[in-house]
Amino acid sequence: MVGIGHTRWATHGVVNHANSHPHSSVDGSISIAHNGIIENFLDIRDELLDSGVELSSETDSEVIAHLAGNYLATGHSLRDSLVKTVGQLKGNMVVIAVATSEPSKVVGLRLGNAGGIVVGKNEDSAFMASDTVALLSHTAEVVYLESGQVVEIESGSFRLFDFNGKPIEGKSVKTDQSFRAAQKGKYPDFMSKEIAEQPEAIRGQLPGG
Repeated sequence: MVGIGHTRWATHGVVNHANSHPHSSVDGSISIAHNGIIENFLDIRDELLDSGVELSSETDSEVIAHLAGNYLATGHSLRDSLVKTVGQLKGNMVVIAVATSEPSKVVGLRLGNAGGIVVGKNEDSAFMASDTVALLSHTAEVVYLESGQVVEIESGSFRLFDFNGKPIEGKSVKTDQSFRAAQKGKYPDFMSKEIAEQPEAIRGQLPGG
């Protein structure tokens, strides 16, 4: 089973269901979640409208789904469709996607420095997220995607590629955050938690602490 989701600031349009992620192509063949800014969004939107595509939201992210859907329709794989799509876009972004033609896969890529993707796995599953905290309860080692890299998750494992489709080795990093430290615990918010834990944090940095 695979799935994607995203909570994003409303950089384009109002906060409503239509503008929420994920966004899908007209035929429903692909669904995407996106973080970042598409600088040429208006130009791409106008091109899609001129070609007869009816947009269902006000967000810039939706154009990614329609562009990638066009590539899928011509026989490209999910990974190739996503890479070719971001090749038409200007800006810094992270995109993840699933497609009905490859139901066991999730593909993500990073272009530039908007946000990031962290990938991890355990014995049964593989995961990707925008923040290491989301994976701390699932894995102790992660790989951070760099700009120009693609990750493909399938059957509980993942593979990395560059934008030209060449397989690459990611650098595995052991997480140095404890799951407890990443939770609010008994505190109402993280600010209160950080204030209350300052003495303990300072003692931990002192010799013999």
